[in-house]
Amino acid sequence: MLSARVVDAVKSENLKLNSENQVHGQYIENFMSSSSVFQTTDTQEKNKEKLGIHLLSLLWNC
Repeated sequence: MLSARVVDAVKSENLKLNSENQVHGQYIENFMSSSSVFQTTDTQEKNKEKLGIHLLSLLWNC
């Protein structure tokens, strides 16, 4: 049976990881919005969104 300390440790780690994921997600968004590679055409805009979603999903699964 899990003790209260183990549950608290898992909750704390979960909060920390969620916070880190938000920071990474914001970093990726900022990088993508500042990069000219992602800003030239409508097609590239759609690809940017797909890439951003893919990168965020990778971060969430880490």
